[in-house]
Amino acid sequence: MKTKLLKIILLSSLAFVSYAVEQGSFEEKSNRYSWACSPIEGLPNVLLVGDSISIGYTLQVRQYLKGKANLYRPMTDDGGPQNGGDAGGGKRSLKKWLGDTKWDVIHFNWGLHDLKRMGRENGKSVSRADISPRVSIEQYKQDLQDCIDIMNASGAKLIFGNTTAYPAGVQPVRLPEDAIKYNAAAAEVMQKNAIPINDLYALTHNRLAELQSPKNVHFTELGSAVIGKQVASVISKHLGIEITLPLYNTAKEALDAGDKFKKEEEFEEAIEAYKFSASLALSRAGKFRPLKYISDLSYKMQVWEDNYEANQAIIALPRASNRDRAIAYLHEAKMNDQLNKPEKTKASLNKLKEIEKDIPPYLKNLYLTLKQCLVTSI
Repeated sequence: MKTKLLKIILLSSLAFVSYAVEQGSFEEKSNRYSWACSPIEGLPNVLLVGDSISIGYTLQVRQYLKGKANLYRPMTDDGGPQNGGDAGGGKRSLKKWLGDTKWDVIHFNWGLHDLKRMGRENGKSVSRADISPRVSIEQYKQDLQDCIDIMNASGAKLIFGNTTAYPAGVQPVRLPEDAIKYNAAAAEVMQKNAIPINDLYALTHNRLAELQSPKNVHFTELGSAVIGKQVASVISKHLGIEITLPLYNTAKEALDAGDKFKKEEEFEEAIEAYKFSASLALSRAGKFRPLKYISDLSYKMQVWEDNYEANQAIIALPRASNRDRAIAYLHEAKMNDQLNKPEKTKASLNKLKEIEKDIPPYLKNLYLTLKQCLVTSI
């Protein structure tokens, strides 16, 4: 009895170590973002299953498929992204993750947690190159097959994303050659089941210095965006839909481009770059700056549709101040005045009554002028 209890405790401890959040992963900062899918009725449903690498590109893929497909991933009870762990753990959790949703496509991956070299010595977790991988190749193949059998019952099209590349020297220990071996084993299983492979290893193995954090299996925001573009493209092809991928990879890249265009007084190009930046920002806070620039430039150019949309988006942000709202409502009033819509101009100005003191000094004269013109016209 004592031996059996000790075995249970040992397995439980090992499982905990296996699924602990690893340093450098997107999981470390996942609580900064919103993960819940807001589905649109009538669009195809896509499930993304995988480890922390997939967590890193989930939000990008969702943005790339926006308006074309509903992208889900397994969630924790507190609303965070669920790490898919190893294939054996996936096998035990898949029925819960699948639920009763009708899935059109499932893009799945297991491997990094199977091949990492971890064990226990003297009651402590250890990771060394001379320790065997957590899951043998034969067991990995069997676990993958079991997962496929469960997913096939859902009727969804399946796509396997193989294990991404990583350098030597990562912790926990993963040998670079093991990724090749486990991917080859997975390829055998996929071929047997006629499941297409999204070759993420080929995408990343010659670009680690560019896309990956140093001595880490995890990717930078740029790396996750590059992987996310390929994942979204593969999913869209299997759904038979067309998507337009952004010109830029990250919100910062688009923001820097917008700043460059603005400095060169190419304002239309700047607005378009800032739009990309706002759409690519993973957090609401990250959207504020590009939206503010769109508001300012579109007001200057009297591009009222862009101005209105940017200001409405700013008002909806949690960090928007009364000053931001005052600017938005005043821009809205100016737009309606230019379009000769006095009733709407009045409605916009009425929104300013309670925050009139927050109108910035440089816009005070505009506010007074609009109020006077409104009195005269009505």
